[in-house]
Parts: sequence; structure tokens; C-alpha cells
Amino acid sequence: MVMKNPKLRNDMKKMQGCAIGETANHKCKARVRVVGLPFELTKWLEKKQEDIKLLNHLVTTRSKSNPVSTIEDELKVANNFLIEFEKKLVDTEVPNRLIQLIKRYLICFGPKRCGPNMMINQLIEESDGLFEKFQSVKRHFCFEEEKKVEEPVKEQPAVQEDALNEGEETKESAADSNKPKTGLHYHQRKKLRKRRKFDGVKKWFKINEKEILSAITAGFEYTTNHGPLLEEDILGSCFVIDEIEVIEESAKEFLVQHKEEFDSQNSNSKETVKPEENEEDKDEEDKSDVGSHSKAQSSGAYSDTYGPITGQIMSLISKLCRKSFLNAEPRIVEGMYKCELQVSSENLGKIYAVIGKHRAKTLEEELQENSELFLLKILIPVYESFSFSDQIRDRECGIPHPQLVFYGWDINAMDPFHVSMTDDELEEFGDQELPPNQVKIMIDKIRKRKGLVTEKKLVEDGGKQSTLSRKK
Repeated sequence: MVMKNPKLRNDMKKMQGCAIGETANHKCKARVRVVGLPFELTKWLEKKQEDIKLLNHLVTTRSKSNPVSTIEDELKVANNFLIEFEKKLVDTEVPNRLIQLIKRYLICFGPKRCGPNMMINQLIEESDGLFEKFQSVKRHFCFEEEKKVEEPVKEQPAVQEDALNEGEETKESAADSNKPKTGLHYHQRKKLRKRRKFDGVKKWFKINEKEILSAITAGFEYTTNHGPLLEEDILGSCFVIDEIEVIEESAKEFLVQHKEEFDSQNSNSKETVKPEENEEDKDEEDKSDVGSHSKAQSSGAYSDTYGPITGQIMSLISKLCRKSFLNAEPRIVEGMYKCELQVSSENLGKIYAVIGKHRAKTLEEELQENSELFLLKILIPVYESFSFSDQIRDRECGIPHPQLVFYGWDINAMDPFHVSMTDDELEEFGDQELPPNQVKIMIDKIRKRKGLVTEKKLVEDGGKQSTLSRKK
């Protein structure tokens, strides 16, 4: 099918790389987006996997009992990685909006917490982001002694600065009083709305925020390990969790069913002003919150035939990540071999015919001194290299011996699911469905070899019937 309506095309472009879905019990829904990263950035992240592992280790297993000397070198390495990462984002021309989201809401890399993919969760607080967590660890381990050594601030300049600040505040307040009251900024209101929906999910299902976040990261890890095209690792994708909320109809039914329980809880609980809590008290509260989900399930507050809600959220996030990835015009990243050949001048044209048939790229062509042999350096995809050496020997009568060495990765620019959308494409290809291109055929062959589901029809024409009897 081809969409000729421009309004429908614009709607399709807006939904490109986006997916919305529901859990198995149809009581919770989520929205996930995916943004492609520059290929240079993905190559750089692959080289920095050890630094990412170190950063993740510092953030997840931080302990105040560890001495500063044991982790000082590790902090320097992680800090240098983050500084280079910020510069690389700017150098590769990543959009500013995406850079701000990465700095504020980046949770982890993937797969295996050290790959070239990123997970951004806009539902968390900025203090729970990877950048801010590392800064807190850095401040604790590196700057405690510096604060003790600093000289006390003089009182007189401080008073003068306070007076200046008070004057500035009065001027700003007078200027703000003349302006119309518009309330919070648009992005702040949007953030509060998303946070309110996220809190609603925790309230309805009586689960802890840590459990929801761990389910989201588990779904992200599974998707990056098993891509939707070939069940291989994904490269250069940034997944963004926009929102998670309870469906209104199910929320109303849930409130009606458990109204008495909520009323009894609200009557027993009284609002009191809590004093400032120490960090040890907060840790005890976090430990108590972790077991809240198991207590809620044991008490029978929420039971579901589809299993725990955390498992449903994990499968939902994994399904939406795969769906959004397919909606974002994915490409295949092929492994490349570097090959060196010595070819005679007589058979040079035949060898180039074999090279073009196997989608190889010629890097260099040099004539050897005092001989009639040419030295060819080419790049050939791993998928095309299985029958390459045999065909080369057939053309050269068994003389050349190609040497294949793994070179790296390269993006295949062909779209396996190409559909004519623009006017130029409609004029060139027409309204009819195009036959499968070379990349789609390669995907189907790999999936068939792995035992995965393919789109090939077992019965091409159900109206026709083949006669099994032999002709006499």
C-alpha cells in the first residue's frame, strides 16, 4: 500500500521511531521512542567499553567505607570518559535536545551495561541519572578533604553580597509582578504530568520505583541483545521512555474494587511533619520499600493471572523497543573482511566482475615492480565471503590465495522494508509493491538458518491444486 495523502505522510513521519502498547492485563500502557546515533559515536563507544564498565561499577557499588586512595585512579578514568563523551556528542552533531536528555536522564548503556546503545528514562529525577550519580560519588570521595582545607569566608563581603542579592531579588520581583502570570514552564508542566502518571502506576499496583526501573532496564537489555531483524546485537540506538501510566478505565475499576482498603489506609495514616532524616534512615526506608511488593502480593491486595506486574512491564518495554526500532527505518550493520589479492593483468577484468558480484569495495590497486601482477586491497562483507575464494580461484585457475582478515563494521544503506512514499519515489517505482531487495533476501536466509520465523508464504496460491498422479 502507498499513501498518497500528504497529511497521512506527515502523521507517519511523526510516529516514525515511536511505539505505544499495553501490558498483558490491559491495565498499564507505555510510550517508547528510539533515536539513531551517528556511526562515529557508536564506534567510539565500542572502543570505550572498559571505561563504561568502570563507570557503571563506581555508580552501582559505591560505598562510603572505601578509602579514597583505592578508587582515585578509577575516578579519573571515569571522569575523563564523561568529558570525552560530552565532546564527542557535540563533535558528531547530536541534537542539543538529545544531549540535554542524555545528561539528565541517562540510566545505562547496553547491551551488558557497556555497549554502544543508551537508555533514557524521562520518568526519573535528575539526581538518579548516570551523570549526576557519578558527580555525587566524585564529590564524596574527592572533595571532602578539599572542603576541610578551604579557608573560612570573610563575613563582610558575604553581607555585602547578600545585600546585593536582596536588591536584585526585589528588582526581579517588581519586574515579575508587571509580567502576566503564566505559571510553570511548558517542559516543567510536562515533566510534572509524566511524574504524576508514573506515581499513579506505583500506587495502583503497590510496587516500588526501583522494581519498575529494574524491569525497564531488563527489557532494554533483552532488546539490545536480541535485535528484531536477525536476533543479533543492536548498534547505535538511543531508546527514550516517554511515559508509563495506568489506563483510565482499569484505574476506575481498580479503585472501585479496592476502595475500602484505600479508605482504611487513609484513615489510619495521619499527616505529620517529619524532621530531617539522616542518610541511614533513608537507606532503611529504601530497604523497606523493596519488600513492599512482596508484602502486597502476599496480602492479596493485587493479584493477576498474567503474572507479576514487573514481568509484564519488562515484556512490554522489550516489545515496544523492538517495535519502535522497526518503525525507525533500521539498517543492517555487516562485518567486513579486508582481503589482499595478487592478480595478473590478463585476468584483472574477470576478478573485478567477481568483486562487484560480491558487493566488495576496492581500497587500493598497485602494480608490483618488475612483474605483471597487481596487488588489490578490497573490503568484502562476511556474508558474501563464503563462496568468494572459490570463484576467485576458478577465474584465476587456482593461482591466487585470498587472505581474509576482520576489518570492522559497515552500514548497508539499503532499506529492507522500502515503501514508496514521496512523489519522486512514486514516479520511479510506481504504486505496486516492490520485490524483496538484496538485504531482505539476506535477512530471510539468515533467519531461516537460525530457525526463526520468516515471512515466506508456504502456500502461494490456494486456488491451484497440483496433480500427484503420473501421466500415462
